[in-house]
Amino acid sequence: SAAVGRSPVLTIRLRAVRRLADGAVSRAKGLASVPASEGDLLADLAAAVCRAGVLAALLGPLAHEEVLRRAAPLFALLREQDASAAQLEPLWASCAFKPAAVAQQAAVLLRDAVGSGPR
Repeated sequence: SAAVGRSPVLTIRLRAVRRLADGAVSRAKGLASVPASEGDLLADLAAAVCRAGVLAALLGPLAHEEVLRRAAPLFALLREQDASAAQLEPLWASCAFKPAAVAQQAAVLLRDAVGSGPR
């Protein structure tokens, strides 16, 4: 947007967030394509993501809709591993308390996580 072009600090931060998100998403996609026989690995990964507070970090004070959009494979992994309501709580809170663009993307992720249920 035009505002990004006028703020070099914001531009640098946004580029850094995008690079970080791209790297995390590519790793998540690679792990999400592991054959079902290695499901324990995916369950361990999903548990580690939750323990490490990754969702809270993605949905924290610096949440950005593009980062959430790119993190969709991570949320899909959690859905596949039967994420609990407590693990999805940051999504609920984001829908209610974040700026409109972030809340909208959080709502999409929440709909996908709750609506389709585990496979």
